[in-house]
Amino acid sequence: MRPERPSDHVQALSRGLRVLAHVHQAAAPVAVRDVSEAVGLNVSTVHHLVNTLVWEGYLLRGRDRRLVPGRTFTPAGAGASPAVSRALGRAAYAADDVAVLCRLEGGEAYIAEAAGVPGAASAGHYPAGARDLAHLLATGRVMLALGPETALADTRALARERREIFDEESIRADLARIREQRFATLLGDAHACVAAPVFGPDGTCTASVAIVVAPQRMRRDLDRLVAVGRSAGYALTNALAGEEPTA
Repeated sequence: MRPERPSDHVQALSRGLRVLAHVHQAAAPVAVRDVSEAVGLNVSTVHHLVNTLVWEGYLLRGRDRRLVPGRTFTPAGAGASPAVSRALGRAAYAADDVAVLCRLEGGEAYIAEAAGVPGAASAGHYPAGARDLAHLLATGRVMLALGPETALADTRALARERREIFDEESIRADLARIREQRFATLLGDAHACVAAPVFGPDGTCTASVAIVVAPQRMRRDLDRLVAVGRSAGYALTNALAGEEPTA
């Protein structure tokens, strides 16, 4: 039996939680109008609630404007092991910005954990749980290049389902370069990153790490950032295997 509504019940918070719950329980990214119909609120109200939840990082909005879950609450110490957190933290401090550990799931790359130095230029832009199609991200392309062959097929199918551009010839050429050089880069208007592979015990790429910095830093310091990324990938490979990362 549901408890009686408290006298100090906050309607806006209640509505926001209904929106949040629906997006987190959805099997696929959802549009604002779909959320409106599902939770029984008008589109304008849901739009305002969504904007707040996106700004706070609890929801993420993709390129197609559809919504997916953002960060979630976990008890202190839950999730990644201390060794993984230390390895990410060291990478963030070495780059003086942000480092993220990413994994692959059904054609999407998602952030499993992130670490950043205080006041990092990229802080707040890469919350745990953020995800996008793997071929659109440097971290995703590293996993597509060095991970299982089926990952590319999953990404292709999901891209077509979402009507995203998937230039197979160009992507395969880029993946071949990544396999040869063992890292990937992405240079955007506001952020840039260097991504390196993280390997499992069987030598398969099971994750990737990205060193995120301002674009101008990557332009002038690419070689050093590649070295930081590779070192972080090695440390995380050891950490995920239950070993202490080497200094």
